[in-house]
Amino acid sequence: MVGDVKALLSETELLLAGNMSMQLDAPQQQQLDSALLSVDQQLRRLADVPWMSLAIEISLNGVAVQSFVSSRIHQWGTEEVGIWLDFLCLSEYKDIFVGHDVRGAELIHLERRDLKDLGVTKVGHMKRILQGIRELNRNSSASEA
Repeated sequence: MVGDVKALLSETELLLAGNMSMQLDAPQQQQLDSALLSVDQQLRRLADVPWMSLAIEISLNGVAVQSFVSSRIHQWGTEEVGIWLDFLCLSEYKDIFVGHDVRGAELIHLERRDLKDLGVTKVGHMKRILQGIRELNRNSSASEA
């Protein structure tokens, strides 16, 4: 979502800079400029929040999880695990993982039976989580090498 907002901001600025067949009255132009400035300031504030900067970094880099992410998995708290679940589009399990105090150190060792115990019953969701864990482990071992 953050990536979409940044893209919208960028495209709108290009549109305004090029005056691409769009004529705005002065009050409308001022209102749009003000709204864009507000969005830009809010995005910058989000980047200053440590766990949000992780989400922004992930969303801006697509599926490539940066070494910053993988090198600190063992230090992840429940918030970071929740962000990771958001990244997998499985936000519905955040409360369950938080309720069971699943942190990064536990996350990377979860297996199919653990996910069943947590209440993950959909095969597709289970496979997505397990694949995500494998990728985290792979990236973590690659960054240690």
